[in-house]
Amino acid sequence: MTTPDRAESLVDVVHSRSLLERHARVRATLGASWSDGTPLGNGRVGTVVWERDDAIVLTIDHAEFWDRRSEFDADVEHPFSEFIAALEHRPSNWPATWPVHGAKFGVVTPTRLPPSRLLLRGVGKATSSRHDLGDAALHVHTTSAVLTIRVLGEHDTIVVDGVGDVPEVEFQWAADPAAWQGRPGGQPPMGPTPAALFADHEPTRRSTIPDGERLGHAIPDGSGAGAAWRRTGDERGWNIRVALAHLRHGDADAVAAAAEDLVAAVAHDPEGALEAHQRRWQSFHARSWISVPTESVEALWFAEMAKLGSAVRADGPPLGLQGPWSPDGRMPPWGGDLHHNVNVQLSYAPTAVTNHAELTQSLVRYVETSLPEWRLLAERLFDTEGVFVPSATDDEGRCRYEWAMVNLAFSSGPWLAHVLHTHWRHTGDQALLDALLRPLLHGIAEPLLGQLEADEQGVLHRPRSYSPEVISRDGVSWGPDGAADLALLGWLLEALVEVDELVGADTTRWLDVAARLTPLPADVDMGVIGGVLTGRGGGLRVRGDVAHDRSHRH
Repeated sequence: MTTPDRAESLVDVVHSRSLLERHARVRATLGASWSDGTPLGNGRVGTVVWERDDAIVLTIDHAEFWDRRSEFDADVEHPFSEFIAALEHRPSNWPATWPVHGAKFGVVTPTRLPPSRLLLRGVGKATSSRHDLGDAALHVHTTSAVLTIRVLGEHDTIVVDGVGDVPEVEFQWAADPAAWQGRPGGQPPMGPTPAALFADHEPTRRSTIPDGERLGHAIPDGSGAGAAWRRTGDERGWNIRVALAHLRHGDADAVAAAAEDLVAAVAHDPEGALEAHQRRWQSFHARSWISVPTESVEALWFAEMAKLGSAVRADGPPLGLQGPWSPDGRMPPWGGDLHHNVNVQLSYAPTAVTNHAELTQSLVRYVETSLPEWRLLAERLFDTEGVFVPSATDDEGRCRYEWAMVNLAFSSGPWLAHVLHTHWRHTGDQALLDALLRPLLHGIAEPLLGQLEADEQGVLHRPRSYSPEVISRDGVSWGPDGAADLALLGWLLEALVEVDELVGADTTRWLDVAARLTPLPADVDMGVIGGVLTGRGGGLRVRGDVAHDRSHRH
Protein backbone atom coordinates (compact mmCIF):
# COMPACT_ATOMS: atom_id res chain seq x y z
CA MET A 1 0.00 0.00 0.00
CA THR A 2 1.10 3.55 -0.53
CA THR A 3 0.91 6.09 2.26
CA PRO A 4 -1.85 8.61 1.54
CA ASP A 5 -0.64 12.01 0.43
CA ARG A 6 -0.37 14.38 3.37
CA ALA A 7 -1.72 17.67 2.14
CA GLU A 8 -0.46 20.86 3.73
CA SER A 9 -2.42 21.52 6.90
CA LEU A 10 -4.56 24.65 7.11
CA VAL A 11 -4.14 24.79 10.89
CA ASP A 12 -2.34 27.86 12.26
CA VAL A 13 0.72 26.33 13.96
CA VAL A 14 1.14 29.25 16.37
CA HIS A 15 -2.50 29.04 17.45
CA SER A 16 -2.27 25.27 17.83
CA ARG A 17 0.84 25.64 20.00
CA SER A 18 -0.83 28.23 22.22
CA LEU A 19 -3.74 25.87 22.86
CA LEU A 20 -1.38 23.03 23.71
CA GLU A 21 0.56 25.21 26.14
CA ARG A 22 -2.71 26.18 27.84
CA HIS A 23 -3.48 22.53 28.50
CA ALA A 24 -0.09 21.30 29.70
CA ARG A 25 -0.57 18.84 32.56
CA VAL A 26 0.94 20.43 35.68
CA ARG A 27 1.13 18.36 38.85
CA ALA A 28 2.75 18.57 42.26
CA THR A 29 3.90 14.93 42.04
CA LEU A 30 4.84 12.25 39.54
CA GLY A 31 2.30 9.80 40.93
CA ALA A 32 3.13 7.05 43.39
CA SER A 33 2.30 4.16 41.05
CA TRP A 34 2.48 3.19 37.40
CA SER A 35 -1.26 3.72 36.99
CA ASP A 36 -0.88 7.34 38.11
CA GLY A 37 2.26 8.10 36.11
CA THR A 38 2.77 10.11 32.92
CA PRO A 39 2.88 8.17 29.61
CA LEU A 40 5.29 9.19 26.84
CA GLY A 41 5.83 7.32 23.59
CA ASN A 42 6.62 7.37 19.89
CA GLY A 43 4.28 4.64 18.63
CA ARG A 44 6.80 1.84 19.21
CA VAL A 45 8.67 2.62 22.41
CA GLY A 46 6.92 3.92 25.49
CA THR A 47 7.64 4.86 29.07
CA VAL A 48 5.47 5.72 32.05
CA VAL A 49 7.21 7.99 34.58
CA TRP A 50 6.30 7.70 38.27
CA GLU A 51 7.96 7.82 41.66
CA ARG A 52 8.44 5.54 44.62
CA ASP A 53 10.18 6.22 47.92
CA ASP A 54 13.74 5.63 46.74
CA ALA A 55 13.69 6.41 43.01
CA ILE A 56 12.11 8.02 39.99
CA VAL A 57 10.88 5.07 37.92
CA LEU A 58 10.61 4.82 34.16
CA THR A 59 8.57 1.75 33.18
CA ILE A 60 9.88 0.99 29.68
CA ASP A 61 8.15 -1.02 26.96
CA HIS A 62 8.38 -1.80 23.24
CA ALA A 63 5.22 -2.70 21.30
CA GLU A 64 7.07 -5.30 19.19
CA PHE A 65 8.56 -7.26 22.10
CA TRP A 66 6.52 -10.45 21.66
CA ASP A 67 6.88 -14.15 22.23
CA ARG A 68 4.76 -15.38 19.33
CA ARG A 69 4.86 -19.09 20.17
CA SER A 70 1.76 -21.16 20.81
CA GLU A 71 1.22 -24.52 22.46
CA PHE A 72 -1.80 -25.07 20.24
CA ASP A 73 -1.38 -27.19 17.10
CA ALA A 74 -2.69 -24.75 14.52
CA ASP A 75 -2.10 -27.17 11.63
CA VAL A 76 -5.03 -29.45 12.48
CA GLU A 77 -8.43 -28.89 10.88
CA HIS A 78 -11.31 -28.26 13.29
CA PRO A 79 -14.74 -27.79 11.68
CA PHE A 80 -16.94 -25.10 13.18
CA SER A 81 -19.68 -27.72 13.66
CA GLU A 82 -17.48 -29.43 16.27
CA PHE A 83 -17.20 -26.15 18.16
CA ILE A 84 -21.00 -25.80 18.17
CA ALA A 85 -21.34 -29.35 19.49
CA ALA A 86 -18.89 -28.60 22.31
CA LEU A 87 -20.69 -25.32 23.00
CA GLU A 88 -23.93 -27.26 23.43
CA HIS A 89 -22.22 -29.91 25.60
CA ARG A 90 -22.70 -32.60 22.96
CA PRO A 91 -20.02 -35.15 21.99
CA SER A 92 -17.39 -33.33 19.99
CA ASN A 93 -13.89 -33.66 18.58
CA TRP A 94 -13.15 -30.03 19.38
CA PRO A 95 -9.60 -29.87 20.82
CA ALA A 96 -9.31 -29.53 24.58
CA THR A 97 -6.30 -27.28 24.02
CA TRP A 98 -8.69 -24.63 22.65
CA PRO A 99 -11.32 -24.46 25.43
CA VAL A 100 -14.89 -23.44 24.76
CA HIS A 101 -16.51 -22.86 28.15
CA GLY A 102 -13.65 -21.23 29.98
CA ALA A 103 -10.49 -19.37 29.18
CA LYS A 104 -7.19 -21.26 29.22
CA PHE A 105 -4.49 -19.26 30.96
CA GLY A 106 -1.07 -20.00 32.35
CA VAL A 107 0.15 -21.51 29.06
CA VAL A 108 2.39 -20.15 26.36
CA THR A 109 0.36 -18.54 23.63
CA PRO A 110 1.36 -15.42 21.69
CA THR A 111 1.94 -12.69 24.26
CA ARG A 112 3.66 -9.37 24.64
CA LEU A 113 6.65 -9.46 26.95
CA PRO A 114 6.27 -7.58 30.23
CA PRO A 115 7.94 -4.16 30.52
CA SER A 116 11.32 -3.31 32.04
CA ARG A 117 12.32 -0.56 34.46
CA LEU A 118 14.88 2.23 34.65
CA LEU A 119 15.42 3.41 38.22
CA LEU A 120 17.00 6.81 38.91
CA ARG A 121 18.19 7.10 42.52
CA GLY A 122 19.79 10.01 44.29
CA VAL A 123 17.98 12.93 42.66
CA GLY A 124 15.70 13.79 45.58
CA LYS A 125 11.91 13.87 45.67
CA ALA A 126 9.76 15.38 42.94
CA THR A 127 8.30 18.78 43.84
CA SER A 128 6.48 19.46 40.54
CA SER A 129 6.05 18.11 37.02
CA ARG A 130 4.82 19.57 33.75
CA HIS A 131 3.80 17.42 30.79
CA ASP A 132 4.25 19.57 27.69
CA LEU A 133 1.83 18.04 25.17
CA GLY A 134 3.17 20.00 22.21
CA ASP A 135 6.76 18.87 22.73
CA ALA A 136 5.90 15.46 24.22
CA ALA A 137 8.27 16.24 27.10
CA LEU A 138 7.95 15.75 30.84
CA HIS A 139 9.74 18.41 32.92
CA VAL A 140 10.39 17.38 36.52
CA HIS A 141 11.70 19.46 39.41
CA THR A 142 13.03 17.59 42.41
CA THR A 143 14.63 18.68 45.67
CA SER A 144 18.09 18.40 44.09
CA ALA A 145 17.76 18.27 40.29
CA VAL A 146 15.77 19.30 37.22
CA LEU A 147 14.97 16.61 34.63
CA THR A 148 13.43 16.62 31.15
CA ILE A 149 12.27 13.24 29.83
CA ARG A 150 11.36 12.46 26.22
CA VAL A 151 10.76 9.43 24.04
CA LEU A 152 12.32 10.69 20.83
CA GLY A 153 9.84 10.85 17.99
CA GLU A 154 12.21 9.60 15.27
CA HIS A 155 14.54 7.40 17.34
CA ASP A 156 13.53 4.46 19.53
CA THR A 157 15.40 6.09 22.38
CA ILE A 158 14.36 7.57 25.71
CA VAL A 159 16.38 10.62 26.72
CA VAL A 160 16.64 12.06 30.23
CA ASP A 161 18.44 15.43 30.37
CA GLY A 162 19.22 16.91 33.77
CA VAL A 163 21.10 19.41 35.90
CA GLY A 164 21.87 18.99 39.57
CA ASP A 165 22.56 15.74 41.38
CA VAL A 166 23.58 12.97 38.98
CA PRO A 167 21.42 9.85 39.47
CA GLU A 168 22.55 6.34 40.12
CA VAL A 169 21.09 4.18 37.35
CA GLU A 170 19.69 0.67 37.61
CA PHE A 171 18.16 -1.06 34.60
CA GLN A 172 15.82 -3.92 35.53
CA TRP A 173 15.36 -6.07 32.42
CA ALA A 174 12.03 -7.89 32.14
CA ALA A 175 13.59 -11.31 31.57
CA ASP A 176 15.86 -11.06 34.61
CA PRO A 177 14.40 -13.23 37.43
CA ALA A 178 15.66 -10.72 40.02
CA ALA A 179 13.47 -8.04 38.45
CA TRP A 180 10.36 -9.85 39.67
CA GLN A 181 11.22 -10.08 43.36
CA GLY A 182 8.38 -8.51 45.29
CA ARG A 183 6.31 -7.91 42.16
CA PRO A 184 3.07 -9.76 41.31
CA GLY A 185 4.17 -10.95 37.87
CA GLY A 186 0.95 -12.61 36.82
CA GLN A 187 -2.27 -10.78 35.93
CA PRO A 188 -5.06 -12.99 37.31
CA PRO A 189 -6.70 -14.68 35.61
CA MET A 190 -4.41 -13.93 32.69
CA GLY A 191 -1.09 -15.73 32.43
CA PRO A 192 1.44 -17.10 32.21
CA THR A 193 3.63 -15.60 34.92
CA PRO A 194 6.99 -14.18 33.81
CA ALA A 195 8.71 -17.19 35.36
CA ALA A 196 6.63 -19.57 33.24
CA LEU A 197 7.07 -17.47 30.09
CA PHE A 198 10.83 -17.06 30.34
CA ALA A 199 11.51 -20.65 31.45
CA ASP A 200 12.14 -21.72 27.84
CA HIS A 201 14.16 -18.64 26.90
CA GLU A 202 17.95 -18.52 26.76
CA PRO A 203 19.53 -16.31 29.44
CA THR A 204 19.89 -12.66 28.49
CA ARG A 205 23.33 -11.61 27.27
CA ARG A 206 24.26 -8.59 29.38
CA SER A 207 27.55 -6.71 29.21
CA THR A 208 29.04 -3.34 30.12
CA ILE A 209 29.79 -0.60 27.61
CA PRO A 210 31.43 2.78 28.32
CA ASP A 211 29.23 4.63 30.85
CA GLY A 212 26.49 2.00 30.68
CA GLU A 213 25.49 -1.46 29.52
CA ARG A 214 23.76 -3.36 26.76
CA LEU A 215 21.46 -6.40 26.74
CA GLY A 216 20.40 -8.89 24.11
CA HIS A 217 17.60 -11.41 24.54
CA ALA A 218 16.80 -14.17 22.06
CA ILE A 219 13.11 -15.12 21.96
CA PRO A 220 12.18 -18.71 20.97
CA ASP A 221 10.01 -17.45 18.09
CA GLY A 222 13.22 -16.34 16.34
CA SER A 223 13.03 -12.66 17.22
CA GLY A 224 15.27 -10.62 19.47
CA ALA A 225 14.71 -7.91 22.08
CA GLY A 226 17.55 -5.64 23.07
CA ALA A 227 18.34 -2.62 25.20
CA ALA A 228 21.28 -0.34 25.85
CA TRP A 229 21.84 2.70 28.06
CA ARG A 230 24.53 5.27 28.77
CA ARG A 231 24.86 8.07 31.32
CA THR A 232 27.23 10.96 30.72
CA GLY A 233 27.94 14.43 32.18
CA ASP A 234 28.05 15.92 35.68
CA GLU A 235 25.92 18.08 37.94
CA ARG A 236 26.24 21.02 35.54
CA GLY A 237 24.53 18.96 32.85
CA TRP A 238 24.03 15.24 32.45
CA ASN A 239 21.98 12.90 30.28
CA ILE A 240 20.85 9.31 30.12
CA ARG A 241 19.98 7.68 26.82
CA VAL A 242 18.09 4.37 26.78
CA ALA A 243 17.40 2.57 23.50
CA LEU A 244 15.20 -0.45 22.79
CA ALA A 245 15.71 -2.53 19.65
CA HIS A 246 13.64 -5.31 18.08
CA LEU A 247 14.74 -7.70 15.34
CA ARG A 248 12.07 -10.00 13.94
CA HIS A 249 14.86 -12.36 12.93
CA GLY A 250 18.05 -11.93 14.93
CA ASP A 251 20.08 -13.36 17.79
CA ALA A 252 20.96 -11.85 21.16
CA ASP A 253 24.26 -10.34 20.07
CA ALA A 254 22.76 -8.74 16.96
CA VAL A 255 19.86 -7.11 18.80
CA ALA A 256 22.12 -5.87 21.61
CA ALA A 257 24.40 -4.29 19.02
CA ALA A 258 21.37 -2.69 17.33
CA ALA A 259 20.33 -1.12 20.64
CA GLU A 260 23.84 0.17 21.28
CA ASP A 261 23.91 1.67 17.79
CA LEU A 262 20.70 3.58 18.55
CA VAL A 263 22.28 5.10 21.66
CA ALA A 264 25.40 6.01 19.69
CA ALA A 265 23.40 7.61 16.89
CA VAL A 266 21.59 9.95 19.28
CA ALA A 267 24.82 10.72 21.16
CA HIS A 268 26.54 11.60 17.87
CA ASP A 269 23.96 14.26 16.99
CA PRO A 270 21.76 15.05 20.02
CA GLU A 271 20.66 18.41 18.61
CA GLY A 272 19.57 16.80 15.34
CA ALA A 273 17.66 14.07 17.22
CA LEU A 274 15.87 16.69 19.33
CA GLU A 275 15.01 18.81 16.28
CA ALA A 276 13.59 15.75 14.49
CA HIS A 277 11.52 14.98 17.58
CA GLN A 278 10.15 18.51 17.76
CA ARG A 279 9.36 18.60 14.02
CA ARG A 280 7.40 15.36 14.33
CA TRP A 281 5.24 16.69 17.13
CA GLN A 282 4.77 20.10 15.57
CA SER A 283 3.61 18.42 12.38
CA PHE A 284 1.34 16.07 14.32
CA HIS A 285 -0.46 18.75 16.31
CA ALA A 286 -0.68 21.12 13.36
CA ARG A 287 -3.09 18.82 11.58
CA SER A 288 -6.12 19.51 13.80
CA TRP A 289 -7.34 21.32 16.90
CA ILE A 290 -10.58 22.20 18.67
CA SER A 291 -11.74 25.19 20.64
CA VAL A 292 -14.85 24.76 22.81
CA PRO A 293 -16.33 26.74 25.72
CA THR A 294 -15.85 23.94 28.27
CA GLU A 295 -12.16 24.03 29.16
CA SER A 296 -12.11 20.53 30.66
CA VAL A 297 -13.48 19.04 27.42
CA GLU A 298 -10.96 20.97 25.36
CA ALA A 299 -8.13 19.86 27.65
CA LEU A 300 -9.24 16.24 27.40
CA TRP A 301 -9.20 16.40 23.59
CA PHE A 302 -5.61 17.69 23.47
CA ALA A 303 -4.45 15.18 26.09
CA GLU A 304 -6.02 12.27 24.20
CA MET A 305 -4.60 13.44 20.88
CA ALA A 306 -1.15 13.56 22.46
CA LYS A 307 -1.75 10.05 23.74
CA LEU A 308 -2.85 8.90 20.29
CA GLY A 309 0.31 10.31 18.71
CA SER A 310 2.38 8.58 21.40
CA ALA A 311 0.61 5.23 21.01
CA VAL A 312 0.67 4.69 17.24
CA ARG A 313 2.67 5.83 14.23
CA ALA A 314 2.22 5.43 10.48
CA ASP A 315 5.36 3.30 10.08
CA GLY A 316 4.96 1.37 13.33
CA PRO A 317 3.21 -1.73 14.65
CA PRO A 318 -0.58 -1.99 14.96
CA LEU A 319 -2.17 -0.55 18.08
CA GLY A 320 -2.95 -3.35 20.54
CA LEU A 321 -4.62 -3.41 23.94
CA GLN A 322 -1.74 -1.81 25.84
CA GLY A 323 -0.20 0.48 23.24
CA PRO A 324 3.49 0.83 24.15
CA TRP A 325 2.64 0.91 27.90
CA SER A 326 2.10 -2.49 29.50
CA PRO A 327 1.44 -2.37 33.26
CA ASP A 328 4.46 -2.27 35.50
CA GLY A 329 5.34 -5.38 37.43
CA ARG A 330 3.11 -7.88 35.66
CA MET A 331 2.37 -9.62 32.41
CA PRO A 332 0.35 -7.59 29.88
CA PRO A 333 -3.37 -8.27 30.44
CA TRP A 334 -4.77 -10.62 27.78
CA GLY A 335 -1.26 -10.92 26.39
CA GLY A 336 -1.34 -7.30 25.22
CA ASP A 337 -3.03 -8.65 22.10
CA LEU A 338 -5.10 -7.04 19.39
CA HIS A 339 -8.75 -7.43 20.40
CA HIS A 340 -10.95 -7.10 17.31
CA ASN A 341 -14.26 -7.09 19.15
CA VAL A 342 -14.26 -3.33 19.83
CA ASN A 343 -10.79 -2.38 21.06
CA VAL A 344 -8.86 -2.11 17.79
CA GLN A 345 -11.83 -0.51 16.08
CA LEU A 346 -12.27 2.22 18.69
CA SER A 347 -8.53 2.79 19.03
CA TYR A 348 -8.37 3.74 15.35
CA ALA A 349 -11.73 5.54 15.27
CA PRO A 350 -10.22 9.02 15.87
CA THR A 351 -7.57 8.85 13.17
CA ALA A 352 -9.43 9.90 10.03
CA VAL A 353 -11.78 12.45 11.59
CA THR A 354 -8.87 14.26 13.26
CA ASN A 355 -6.91 14.48 9.99
CA HIS A 356 -4.54 11.67 10.99
CA ALA A 357 -5.48 9.04 8.44
CA GLU A 358 -1.76 8.35 8.03
CA LEU A 359 -1.77 6.56 11.40
CA THR A 360 -4.11 3.88 10.01
CA GLN A 361 -1.29 2.75 7.71
CA SER A 362 0.00 0.75 10.69
CA LEU A 363 -3.28 -1.20 10.65
CA VAL A 364 -3.21 -1.58 6.85
CA ARG A 365 0.20 -3.27 7.03
CA TYR A 366 -0.96 -5.49 9.87
CA VAL A 367 -3.94 -6.73 7.84
CA GLU A 368 -1.71 -7.38 4.81
CA THR A 369 0.66 -9.41 7.02
CA SER A 370 -2.17 -11.33 8.68
CA LEU A 371 -4.20 -12.37 5.64
CA PRO A 372 -2.41 -15.72 5.10
CA GLU A 373 -3.18 -16.73 8.71
CA TRP A 374 -6.81 -15.69 8.37
CA ARG A 375 -7.27 -17.55 5.09
CA LEU A 376 -5.99 -20.72 6.74
CA LEU A 377 -8.47 -20.27 9.59
CA ALA A 378 -11.35 -19.94 7.12
CA GLU A 379 -10.27 -23.17 5.44
CA ARG A 380 -9.63 -25.16 8.62
CA LEU A 381 -12.67 -23.99 10.57
CA PHE A 382 -15.30 -23.62 7.86
CA ASP A 383 -13.93 -25.61 4.90
CA THR A 384 -14.31 -22.58 2.66
CA GLU A 385 -12.21 -20.10 0.82
CA GLY A 386 -12.24 -16.67 2.34
CA VAL A 387 -10.98 -14.88 5.43
CA PHE A 388 -11.81 -15.37 9.10
CA VAL A 389 -10.53 -12.84 11.64
CA PRO A 390 -10.35 -14.20 15.21
CA SER A 391 -11.15 -11.82 18.02
CA ALA A 392 -7.71 -12.01 19.68
CA THR A 393 -4.43 -12.09 17.77
CA ASP A 394 -0.77 -11.27 18.08
CA ASP A 395 0.80 -8.48 16.07
CA GLU A 396 1.12 -10.73 13.01
CA GLY A 397 -2.47 -11.98 13.03
CA ARG A 398 -1.97 -15.33 14.78
CA CYS A 399 -4.94 -16.46 16.79
CA ARG A 400 -4.48 -16.56 20.56
CA TYR A 401 -6.15 -19.88 21.32
CA GLU A 402 -7.19 -19.19 24.87
CA TRP A 403 -11.00 -19.01 24.49
CA ALA A 404 -12.86 -20.34 21.46
CA MET A 405 -16.21 -18.88 22.52
CA VAL A 406 -14.84 -15.34 22.10
CA ASN A 407 -12.30 -15.92 19.36
CA LEU A 408 -14.85 -17.41 16.95
CA ALA A 409 -17.23 -14.45 17.01
CA PHE A 410 -18.16 -13.43 13.46
CA SER A 411 -18.25 -9.72 14.21
CA SER A 412 -14.48 -9.18 14.27
CA GLY A 413 -13.86 -9.44 10.53
CA PRO A 414 -16.56 -7.07 9.27
CA TRP A 415 -15.81 -4.58 12.03
CA LEU A 416 -12.10 -4.53 11.15
CA ALA A 417 -12.98 -4.11 7.49
CA HIS A 418 -15.19 -1.17 8.47
CA VAL A 419 -12.12 0.62 9.86
CA LEU A 420 -10.24 0.17 6.58
CA HIS A 421 -13.33 1.13 4.58
CA THR A 422 -13.55 4.38 6.58
CA HIS A 423 -9.85 4.95 5.94
CA TRP A 424 -10.40 4.49 2.19
CA ARG A 425 -13.38 6.86 2.24
CA HIS A 426 -11.23 9.58 3.81
CA THR A 427 -8.09 9.07 1.72
CA GLY A 428 -9.48 7.95 -1.65
CA ASP A 429 -6.54 5.54 -1.83
CA GLN A 430 -7.24 3.57 -5.01
CA ALA A 431 -4.36 1.17 -4.41
CA LEU A 432 -5.77 0.31 -0.99
CA LEU A 433 -9.19 -0.37 -2.50
CA ASP A 434 -7.90 -2.57 -5.32
CA ALA A 435 -5.17 -4.52 -3.56
CA LEU A 436 -6.58 -4.95 -0.06
CA LEU A 437 -10.02 -3.59 0.83
CA ARG A 438 -12.12 -5.15 -1.94
CA PRO A 439 -10.48 -8.61 -1.63
CA LEU A 440 -10.80 -8.39 2.16
CA LEU A 441 -14.52 -7.62 2.01
CA HIS A 442 -15.05 -10.55 -0.37
CA GLY A 443 -12.99 -12.87 1.80
CA ILE A 444 -14.75 -12.00 5.05
CA ALA A 445 -18.15 -12.56 3.45
CA GLU A 446 -17.57 -16.23 2.56
CA PRO A 447 -17.50 -17.99 5.96
CA LEU A 448 -20.09 -15.57 7.32
CA LEU A 449 -22.62 -16.11 4.55
CA GLY A 450 -22.09 -19.85 4.89
CA GLN A 451 -23.66 -19.67 8.37
CA LEU A 452 -26.97 -18.21 7.20
CA GLU A 453 -30.05 -20.44 7.14
CA ALA A 454 -33.43 -19.69 5.51
CA ASP A 455 -36.72 -20.19 7.33
CA GLU A 456 -39.95 -21.34 5.66
CA GLN A 457 -40.56 -17.83 4.29
CA GLY A 458 -37.05 -17.63 2.83
CA VAL A 459 -35.84 -15.11 5.43
CA LEU A 460 -32.15 -15.60 6.27
CA HIS A 461 -31.14 -16.02 9.91
CA ARG A 462 -27.97 -16.57 11.92
CA PRO A 463 -28.87 -19.65 14.02
CA ARG A 464 -25.81 -19.16 16.24
CA SER A 465 -24.05 -15.90 16.85
CA TYR A 466 -22.29 -14.09 19.64
CA SER A 467 -22.59 -10.49 20.78
CA PRO A 468 -19.12 -9.47 21.97
CA GLU A 469 -18.77 -9.93 25.73
CA VAL A 470 -22.53 -9.93 26.35
CA ILE A 471 -23.79 -13.14 27.96
CA SER A 472 -27.41 -13.72 28.97
CA ARG A 473 -28.33 -14.11 32.62
CA ASP A 474 -28.52 -17.88 32.23
CA GLY A 475 -24.92 -17.94 30.99
CA VAL A 476 -25.69 -18.85 27.38
CA SER A 477 -23.14 -17.11 25.19
CA TRP A 478 -24.25 -17.97 21.67
CA GLY A 479 -27.76 -17.84 20.28
CA PRO A 480 -29.93 -16.90 17.30
CA ASP A 481 -29.74 -13.64 15.34
CA GLY A 482 -27.23 -11.60 17.29
CA ALA A 483 -27.85 -7.90 16.66
CA ALA A 484 -24.12 -7.14 16.33
CA ASP A 485 -23.62 -9.88 13.72
CA LEU A 486 -26.69 -8.88 11.71
CA ALA A 487 -25.86 -5.16 11.78
CA LEU A 488 -22.29 -5.77 10.62
CA LEU A 489 -23.43 -8.23 7.97
CA GLY A 490 -25.88 -5.63 6.67
CA TRP A 491 -23.08 -3.09 6.46
CA LEU A 492 -20.77 -5.62 4.80
CA LEU A 493 -23.31 -6.32 2.06
CA GLU A 494 -23.73 -2.59 1.40
CA ALA A 495 -19.95 -2.15 1.21
CA LEU A 496 -19.63 -5.08 -1.20
CA VAL A 497 -22.25 -3.55 -3.48
CA GLU A 498 -20.41 -0.23 -3.34
CA VAL A 499 -16.93 -1.52 -4.20
CA ASP A 500 -18.12 -4.03 -6.80
CA GLU A 501 -20.19 -1.43 -8.63
CA LEU A 502 -17.05 0.71 -8.92
CA VAL A 503 -15.42 -2.00 -11.06
CA GLY A 504 -18.57 -3.06 -12.89
CA ALA A 505 -18.86 -6.42 -11.12
CA ASP A 506 -22.14 -8.28 -10.67
CA THR A 507 -23.73 -7.41 -7.32
CA THR A 508 -26.79 -9.68 -7.59
CA ARG A 509 -25.60 -12.03 -4.85
CA TRP A 510 -25.10 -9.24 -2.30
CA LEU A 511 -28.40 -7.54 -3.13
CA ASP A 512 -30.30 -10.83 -2.85
CA VAL A 513 -28.86 -11.69 0.57
CA ALA A 514 -29.48 -8.15 1.83
CA ALA A 515 -33.10 -8.27 0.73
CA ARG A 516 -33.70 -11.57 2.52
CA LEU A 517 -31.71 -10.87 5.70
CA THR A 518 -33.79 -10.85 8.87
CA PRO A 519 -34.21 -7.46 10.57
CA LEU A 520 -32.38 -6.69 13.80
CA PRO A 521 -34.15 -8.40 16.70
CA ALA A 522 -36.45 -5.99 18.52
CA ASP A 523 -39.52 -6.07 20.74
CA VAL A 524 -42.64 -4.59 19.24
CA ASP A 525 -43.97 -2.73 22.28
CA MET A 526 -41.34 0.00 22.27
CA GLY A 527 -39.03 1.69 19.80
CA VAL A 528 -35.40 0.73 19.72
CA ILE A 529 -34.07 3.97 21.19
CA GLY A 530 -36.76 4.14 23.86
CA GLY A 531 -35.98 0.67 25.12
CA VAL A 532 -32.25 1.29 25.35
CA LEU A 533 -32.53 4.69 27.03
CA THR A 534 -35.22 3.88 29.58
CA GLY A 535 -34.05 0.39 30.52
CA ARG A 536 -37.63 -0.86 30.14
CA GLY A 537 -38.67 -3.92 28.21
CA GLY A 538 -38.70 -3.57 24.46
CA GLY A 539 -36.41 -1.98 21.95
CA LEU A 540 -33.37 -3.54 20.35
CA ARG A 541 -32.40 -6.96 21.65
CA VAL A 542 -28.90 -8.38 22.12
CA ARG A 543 -29.98 -11.51 20.27
CA GLY A 544 -33.25 -12.95 19.20
CA ASP A 545 -33.41 -14.77 22.55
CA VAL A 546 -31.80 -12.14 24.82
CA ALA A 547 -33.27 -8.76 25.77
CA HIS A 548 -31.09 -5.70 26.23
CA ASP A 549 -31.86 -5.51 29.93
CA ARG A 550 -28.60 -4.19 31.39
CA SER A 551 -25.53 -2.19 30.53
CA HIS A 552 -22.33 -3.77 29.27
CA ARG A 553 -19.75 -4.36 32.00
CA HIS A 554 -17.36 -1.85 30.40
